[in-house]
Amino acid sequence: MPLPTRATFPIFAATVNAAAFLALFAGCSPQKQPAPRAELIEPSNMALVPTAAATPVLERSAPLLAQPIADPTLVSEFNNISSNGAMYFAGWPTEAGLRTLAARGVKRIIALKSAEEVIAARGYDPRLVAKQLGIELIEMPVNAETLTDAYIDAFARSVDEGTGPTLMHCGSASTCGMVWGSYLARKQGLSTEDALAHARAAGLRPGPMTDATLQFVEGAREAKATTPSQPAGSSRPVSGKN
Repeated sequence: MPLPTRATFPIFAATVNAAAFLALFAGCSPQKQPAPRAELIEPSNMALVPTAAATPVLERSAPLLAQPIADPTLVSEFNNISSNGAMYFAGWPTEAGLRTLAARGVKRIIALKSAEEVIAARGYDPRLVAKQLGIELIEMPVNAETLTDAYIDAFARSVDEGTGPTLMHCGSASTCGMVWGSYLARKQGLSTEDALAHARAAGLRPGPMTDATLQFVEGAREAKATTPSQPAGSSRPVSGKN
């Protein structure tokens, strides 16, 4: 850059002063600050939303297939046992088996065998044990010949009124599968194929129980006028909490 002469010095000085002014102005201008982050302020009087008081035994929209239980502390105390997370399906529980499930939160038993049959098979009175444990015991004996619409209606009421884990038992779990599949078909609207899949997962085995289940879920069976040996409409807790 050539040095300024006497003639050009005023122009040069003015130019330098203008540049210095612009630089000074730019340096003094406030820097653009990032926008402050929004803060979420929780009101001090915010009310907590209460959770549901109880969990239904069966989520109607999505019944789950039962899975075999491998826990040795349970397997040895039942003649077959499986669970879908809310309902246990089993055959002939021992007294120790009932006590183990009670310790794990089971509060209700739907027995598809009479107390007398349990006494004969396992040597203890389930009514007395249920009373000791504070478990509700509902006796609803049934077999392939006594399965009716009235019975499934009564069974549905027992299931729908219950909350929390429930044990349903018979002698081998096959009757459990028959009743469970029939209930899901008639009351939950499952197809024959799906109802049978749930029934088998719950313990249904080939034989009279499977034949009765198939006839029932397909609607080919006529409702009988007679009721089971324990009238289905009068099924009620026989022991447990008052």
